[in-house]
Amino acid sequence: SPRADARETLKTAHAAFAAAARAGGGWVEDLDTQRLYGAEAWAQLNPAGPITDWFVIDADPADAEKPDGPLRVVTRGLRRFGDFELVVEDVDPDVAGDVSFVVNAIAADLNTRGSAPTRLTVDRDGVKGTASFRSATPVESDPEGPLLRATFEGEITRSEEHTSELQSHSDLVCRLLLEKK
Repeated sequence: SPRADARETLKTAHAAFAAAARAGGGWVEDLDTQRLYGAEAWAQLNPAGPITDWFVIDADPADAEKPDGPLRVVTRGLRRFGDFELVVEDVDPDVAGDVSFVVNAIAADLNTRGSAPTRLTVDRDGVKGTASFRSATPVESDPEGPLLRATFEGEITRSEEHTSELQSHSDLVCRLLLEKK
């Protein structure tokens, strides 16, 4: 399958970069996530490990003119697995961390599928609900490749008590219920 091939390629490339960094006393820069690793830190990453180890989530102002306004949350690194990068638009800065938590769960579930669905039931890591997807228009700072705009309706359970709602235009994007454990 394309995903299995992508993981095998990542494993081979990972080992080669680790060996080169060790031999040259250098660093490894992950161009997808824009992270820099020392040789040993890179070698300790597991290419067969959780997908969440292999991508990052950037949150940038949706409008450069309004740096304190809504954010645009975008993944970087999912494409190496043959997946679409995800984008959530018009995110209130106060709930950006919660949205990132949801995006991690959605990305992990999407990676187990053969193709990108229009809807996905998510029940993982304290995130339970339905994600919907449609094509997104990339902006200049987005990673290369196609983007899916993700919306989510459901619940998040975390270690502290908190309830909030995230709205995008007139659509409910995310309802977050965080319960104290």
